[in-house]
Amino acid sequence: LDDTGSNAVALVTGGPPAGLNTYVWDKTKIPNLKNGGVKIRVTTNGYVGGGTGMVIESPSFKIYPKITITDPAGNEPVTVGDETNTIRWTYTGTTLSSVNLYFQDGDGGAFDPVADGDGVNVEDGLDPSQDTVFSWTVPDTAVLGASAKIKIEDAEDSDVYFISANPFRIIGGITVTGPDADTNTEQDAATATTVTWRQTGLEGNYKLYYSTDA
Repeated sequence: LDDTGSNAVALVTGGPPAGLNTYVWDKTKIPNLKNGGVKIRVTTNGYVGGGTGMVIESPSFKIYPKITITDPAGNEPVTVGDETNTIRWTYTGTTLSSVNLYFQDGDGGAFDPVADGDGVNVEDGLDPSQDTVFSWTVPDTAVLGASAKIKIEDAEDSDVYFISANPFRIIGGITVTGPDADTNTEQDAATATTVTWRQTGLEGNYKLYYSTDA
């Protein structure tokens, strides 16, 4: 039954044996709903030896789409400032249209928004077996550590959400910007060559090394 008490769909018919009975509700037969007022109704036609039938209803329960995060999958490093980071997820059903994305710092703290706005749109008609992808750059303010997680939440219903099953690592990044491949450095003690780099999520002192390997 839906939350109006109507639209009942028969799951099984027949005469079960006495005692505890179970029914395995095949996932392919679970309705495509986003509903918090669903019930199970069991009806009987009568008792052995006579008597009128009964109608018994379960307490209300919820049927929601299932969200699963596939990337970051867990344990892998995600670099601060890297514009190639992605969040990927799958979902079941067709009732999910927009989601809010959050990330938890590497120290396992509170969840902060990944993207500002009214939510990330889920493409209409997207095959639920395919990943939905969102490009993500971890901000410089993120706390480094190995306890980071992603949370994806239905923008229309905060009860529908999924949090990463396994934590991943947020690490700082260093990119050497000079000298580059087009720079010719002369072996002249009087000529200084400037080494430049960009760091993200890091602070403090650095050690510089060079290699003669091509």
